Amino acid sequence: MHQFVRPDDWIPADGFDLEDNALMAVKSDKNYLVVAGPGAGKTELLAQRACYLLQTNLCKNPNKILAISFKRDAAFNLAARVEKRVGRDLSRRFTSLTFDAFSKGLVDRFRNGIPEQYRPNKTYKIDTTPNSPYLLSLFEEFDPFISKGYFRTAKANVKAANIESLYEQAYPIHSSDSIKLAILDAMLKREGQETVIFPVLSRLAQYLLGTNPRIVSYLRQTYSHVFLDEFQDTTNLQYDLLRTAFGNSECTLTAVGDTKQRIMLWAGAMDYIFEEYLDDFDAYPPLNLLMNFRSAPRLVRLQNHLTATLMGSDIECIPRKDRNEDEGIAEFWIFDSEGQEAQLLAADIKHKIEVEQIDPREICLLYKQRPDHYGAVLQEALSNVNIKSRVENDIQDLLVEPIIKFCTNFIRSALDNSSIDGRKFILDEYCKFKKVFDDSGLLAVERETVKKLKSFKKAVEKVSDWDEIQRLIENEINEISFSIFSSYYPQYNEQSYFNDCISRFFELMQLEYEQNEDLLLAVEKFSGKDCVPIMTVHKSKGLEFSVVYFIGFEDQNFWNFKFQPKEDTCSFFVALSRAKDAVYFTFSSQRTNNFGDLERRSIEKINPLFEALKSSNLVYRKDFRMVDR
Repeated sequence: MHQFVRPDDWIPADGFDLEDNALMAVKSDKNYLVVAGPGAGKTELLAQRACYLLQTNLCKNPNKILAISFKRDAAFNLAARVEKRVGRDLSRRFTSLTFDAFSKGLVDRFRNGIPEQYRPNKTYKIDTTPNSPYLLSLFEEFDPFISKGYFRTAKANVKAANIESLYEQAYPIHSSDSIKLAILDAMLKREGQETVIFPVLSRLAQYLLGTNPRIVSYLRQTYSHVFLDEFQDTTNLQYDLLRTAFGNSECTLTAVGDTKQRIMLWAGAMDYIFEEYLDDFDAYPPLNLLMNFRSAPRLVRLQNHLTATLMGSDIECIPRKDRNEDEGIAEFWIFDSEGQEAQLLAADIKHKIEVEQIDPREICLLYKQRPDHYGAVLQEALSNVNIKSRVENDIQDLLVEPIIKFCTNFIRSALDNSSIDGRKFILDEYCKFKKVFDDSGLLAVERETVKKLKSFKKAVEKVSDWDEIQRLIENEINEISFSIFSSYYPQYNEQSYFNDCISRFFELMQLEYEQNEDLLLAVEKFSGKDCVPIMTVHKSKGLEFSVVYFIGFEDQNFWNFKFQPKEDTCSFFVALSRAKDAVYFTFSSQRTNNFGDLERRSIEKINPLFEALKSSNLVYRKDFRMVDR
């Protein structure tokens, strides 16, 4: 039986030093909103709160804590931190999901509680394809505004990004017809296969709870505490579901977010979510966190200047005391062309990797949009100096899937004796799956695991055909079984998603293996080892890097700045705040556009952002143009 500690005797795990407001939020028994800027330790705060509630039994056994994050990697990261701090036994009472996984889990688990005319088939698929013809045709066929020409006007500019906002405009949340239109009509049945989008699943989950009070009661009895991470990005649909699930309940909610990082308005994020939450959940006034544990002092001062100048904030964050106040690099580089930009950036990145010994994974190339297009010239220049790089927008979520982490760490542990972290991960997973929580059973599981890894290595060494290697990996997955994976990872409530993750893994791994015929090298390349990550600002949210290059600080990449200055300013701030030690903004006088045409670039529309950088007196300007200046 676990030994609980008295609340007065509890101290933060790993000797973490929490500022006063953070400690107040950790120990509170009331609903709170915590406003925390970049690097303030939002994830750490929630992890420490989970430790406090579980180790003191204030979240009384068998009650659980539900944590809902915006991104999958954030959800997995939070769960891993809690398990590390409190152990496997207590961490089983901590559930960390995204909003999409939460709504999907409700629909999958309580599917029979949905009226038959709205109930999706067990084999339903989720369409997440950006700008997919399916999504556009769905709205064209069912949008009630079509007769007024509304959709004909909107369709010319529609992006996958605003599908949810279109969804809400077409089917108002509180409309008496919303259930029928949003659930029944929006499920387009083709060739006997139902396909839905996540907004439909969110509405289905809300309808399920709204019409089944016993399920709501079950939820509230299961989860005594609810955490909400990156709360500023919550959409109307997600908030409606949250309110239906936990509004006017005895559950204690802790929401954490930052309006300076509100960059998901295009995806339907609520503009006044903090105000609504404070009112709807009778939450205490916001607690502000002031520490910035991530960025060097010079970069923290730059962030403070920008938030004061561009966002009217009078709150100044404080850098870590163990860093010199002059630490940090912020520079603005100006080029004649994207070719010149690529050559000089490639040389600088090569120097950072080879001379300064910075891990390539600690260097990030950020783009406002289309890194696959705008990053092509730079990727080629990096390749010419033997530096690997990769656009990570599509693979980022796959890498953090538990089943994929199991596969990659199993392969590493079997083929590389020096992979201590990989072996520890696999051993922890097997102990968890076999429900071993004490030292007496640990040795037996360890012996069995070592034997299994050696057997896999011998089998791999005897084959060179990918199909045979895939079969060996599948055997290891099947031996554990889908049912065990799904019992520990709620996102696998429905097997088709589990299978889709594995299929995508095998598809990408095969491409890597067939280039080298080395399984260990293939898994390292798949995982991005020694590879500079390239991504959009939106995908970088929640991540941090030693060095950040923000490529293309130009009007054309902020093409909608006139109509969404607040959101684009937040994007700019998010890009800057990913950096721990150095950030570089680049401008090119000429760049190839989406249509393959060379066009002149400018800084006129986004001049307020540029002027804010200049007026800080913290950003050094380098002009590489080959012209008279």
